[in-house]
Formats: sequence, C-alpha cells, structure tokens
Amino acid sequence: MGTEFIATSITSTGDDPGSAATKNNWLKNPWVKYVDGLRGYIKSEFTPTGMTAVQHDVQYVSRPGAPGFDAQKFFIEHGRAGVQLI
Repeated sequence: MGTEFIATSITSTGDDPGSAATKNNWLKNPWVKYVDGLRGYIKSEFTPTGMTAVQHDVQYVSRPGAPGFDAQKFFIEHGRAGVQLI
C-alpha cells in the first residue's frame, strides 16, 4: 500500500484556488484527505520513523513576489498505512 501526494504546478496560470464544488467533489472520496487548489509544491523529509510532508502554497502566481505559506502538514508513520494530517 502506498500514499500519493498530488500538487498543482507552481507555474500554473491563475490565482484562483478553483471552485468550492470541485474541492467538495474531491473530498467525497474517502481516500482523499486534503484539497486546497492553490499553486504550490510539497516539501518532504524522510526519517527512520516516517515521512513528513508540507504543502507549501503561494498566494498568487500572476506577478512576482508572492508570499508563500505552509498550508497543510502530513505524516506517514513507518510501518503504518495511510497519511495523518498534522
């Protein structure tokens, strides 16, 4: 069993996080744990106890200088299936 992280492209056009309906449709799937639709990337750290991942987003992509922020943090514990939101 594995866990998959899917992130938007940091270079995608558009500042909009997408529609609430699209987000809610994704979250109807029990295997989907988090959706925000903003542009960003995932930072990951691997240790003997597990993997920590952080969804790092930017507020906009239409012009330079967008502030970034950590939107959600995840943990996958070694030997335990699934991801935990932290």
